[in-house]
Amino acid sequence: MASPISAGSKNASPLTSSSVDIVQEKIFITPDENFETAFFSIEYQIKSNQLGKQIPLLFYAIDYQGDFKVWIDDKEINLRDIPKELLNQDSTFLQDFTYLFDSTDNIYSDNEIILESNNWYGYSVKINDFKYFETEITNEFHTIRVEYVAKNWVDRSDWIKKYSFRYALSPAKYWKSFGELEVIIDKSKFEGELTSNLGDPSEGSLDKKAKWRFSSLPHEFIELKYKPDGPSQSTLKSIPFISSVVAGILLTILHFYIIKFYRKKNPESKFSYPLVLGSLIVPFLSLTVFMYSYDIIDALIGEHASGYHGYVFVYTFSYPIIVPIYLLSMWLTDIDMKKKYS
Repeated sequence: MASPISAGSKNASPLTSSSVDIVQEKIFITPDENFETAFFSIEYQIKSNQLGKQIPLLFYAIDYQGDFKVWIDDKEINLRDIPKELLNQDSTFLQDFTYLFDSTDNIYSDNEIILESNNWYGYSVKINDFKYFETEITNEFHTIRVEYVAKNWVDRSDWIKKYSFRYALSPAKYWKSFGELEVIIDKSKFEGELTSNLGDPSEGSLDKKAKWRFSSLPHEFIELKYKPDGPSQSTLKSIPFISSVVAGILLTILHFYIIKFYRKKNPESKFSYPLVLGSLIVPFLSLTVFMYSYDIIDALIGEHASGYHGYVFVYTFSYPIIVPIYLLSMWLTDIDMKKKYS
């Protein structure tokens, strides 16, 4: 069965070399009016202990919408892919990022490195997905700003979809030093109710604009979540079963009166056509109601319906079991009627 998670943009705090301190990270997140995309603006206060052209930061942002832009001290920087000559096992460049390669499962092929056991983000990534820049830098404080638009993650494991934006913080635990983290979420464009895994904000609230301040990592990643209003999961899960039971009861009552009508007209008949046909049709229609109730509920929920219910058709395999049981019970009923009307 396919995964119920539709991955959105994959974003993370920067990976840094041993020559760079990140003394502060500020993360600004602004969801759009539909919670489909979010604008990310991230500022880093850095200090380098080396002069000249170097590679102070690696950025990871995959499947973002639009441009991924970086400024250093308000001057826009051109990002590039990591040159292939830097991606070999003897490269001094890789030695600055040895914490990425703590697994024996890493794959080296054609100068591409796949991190199979990547603890900081939780799944395999390609190091070629990282972006880096080269610029003249002095051994003093500098401000780096990154901006991009991320698309949301969609979780369809429940009846109603859940949406989220994620930003991995865990690379920060490998920084030379960790100063201060500030997170600001502005949901003024979006009217839905949001939740996050950051706890209570230091200022404001998630109803409009909230701010958090941390002196250590609060979590491996920031998650901003939205679930549309609707009935509870337990209520929705019970509807197909209840619907099929109600349909089965009504159809059984109808079937009973048809058999009764037939027996009044044909009390001496050895064979009852309504009995056999009904015993095939009633279980079939009851199971049909069960299966199609999923589609009906999804239609009522609307655009936020997950449409992800597993292999519902497997319930049809219960048909050969239900039919003999139902046929036996109605056959006993028919015998009583035959005695009564003979």
